[in-house]
Amino acid sequence: MFVPPVLPHLEANMSATEELWWLACRTPDDIVVNLPDVDDASLDGYSRG
Repeated sequence: MFVPPVLPHLEANMSATEELWWLACRTPDDIVVNLPDVDDASLDGYSRG
């Protein structure tokens, strides 16, 4: 998967039943901007399990 630069995204497993393996590769700059928290109910299909 490719996430374009400066596109807000969430690195999380959205399933409460399926295991997720993830490999993340970033540029050396590793720019991180923390976004405001959102209510779990607004994330379609997400459950904290």
